[in-house]
Amino acid sequence: MKNSQMKILFLFLLLTAAVTPLFAADIVPSGMKNVADAVLDFFTGGIMITIETCCVIGCAIAYAYSKNNDNMKKSMIAIGVSIIVIGVASQLVKAIMDAAK
Repeated sequence: MKNSQMKILFLFLLLTAAVTPLFAADIVPSGMKNVADAVLDFFTGGIMITIETCCVIGCAIAYAYSKNNDNMKKSMIAIGVSIIVIGVASQLVKAIMDAAK
């Protein structure tokens, strides 16, 4: 892009950033809390718990059967720990938010 086009683009972005707060009340939908609750229910619901449990079991089986492959064992431990952290994340955030009140 040419230098003049970059200046015009920067000007439009600056104006957009300056004007956006004026319309903030109109942009936020009233049902946003319901959508957020639905997403949270999906990620903490039974389907996700089942998927995460199957993944942890798969990591445990792969770890058990990789006898001499140390890189595979390290990968399975890392994947298993990350799956467990993902499963505990919502409760962790909820505990932090409750403690902050």
